[in-house]
Amino acid sequence: MAVLSEDETKYVDWPAIFGATAISSASSMLLGAAGVALGLAAVSPWSYDNPSPSAMTAAGAAWFAITALYAGAVGGYVVGRLRKPALDASVDERSNRDGLNALIVWGFGLLLTTFLASSIVASGVGRTATVAAQAAGPVLSESVKASANQAGDFVGYYVDRALRTTTANAPGGAPGQGNDAKSEVARIVTHSIAAGSFSPADRMDLERVVARQTGISEPEAKARVDQMIREANEAYNKTVQTAKETADQARKIAASVTTWFVVVSLLAGILAWFAGIIGGRHRDENLQV
Repeated sequence: MAVLSEDETKYVDWPAIFGATAISSASSMLLGAAGVALGLAAVSPWSYDNPSPSAMTAAGAAWFAITALYAGAVGGYVVGRLRKPALDASVDERSNRDGLNALIVWGFGLLLTTFLASSIVASGVGRTATVAAQAAGPVLSESVKASANQAGDFVGYYVDRALRTTTANAPGGAPGQGNDAKSEVARIVTHSIAAGSFSPADRMDLERVVARQTGISEPEAKARVDQMIREANEAYNKTVQTAKETADQARKIAASVTTWFVVVSLLAGILAWFAGIIGGRHRDENLQV
């Protein structure tokens, strides 16, 4: 009776697993790069007939599925062919061991893919957040909300309109006082919008400044201030609503992408299992005992 060595009886064949993981990962990266190249080739900033965002998203999802399934099948088949046969086991037992080794290859590939994707996504999210923070203005920037000197940021237009004079010789104060008045009004408006309400004292100050700078009557100044407050609040609420809708859309996209990733990854694992079994059977067919 022949004595089997340890290499012929062990369940996990690490050299075969590492080799299959390398081949599977290389296949996945090459197909991924090909998908990126095809996507970039499909769109052009000079064309008015580019594919729609939904079509590009669907194509990207389909290409990811093809890439993941192909990589899982290749890794599973390769490890099944490379793994040393378990001569002490039945055909079913050898198939189970081949499938389990294929799952290990799939697991390593999934961890590697997740790590690379997380790094890329983290980098992209960091850059996007920086750009969004710069572009969102006072909605996302506390420094703009509490700005004491920048009348032209968020409420600048409404402040300027409230302080417009109706006649050429209307009082406007000494040179430089107009800008001081705009800054004062902007500080009050931005602070009150950030706080959520305008206090009676702030309204009185706004009416006083508008009346002094424009030379209009107190009722007219009050009407201008009311209009400025109403329109500034509407613009702020609209901007906040847009930011919330954008965040909600991003949440839905992230949920869909994650779900698709999980489903495709599980299917790739199942395919790797069966590919490992097939690879093991092809190995055994050519086995000479």
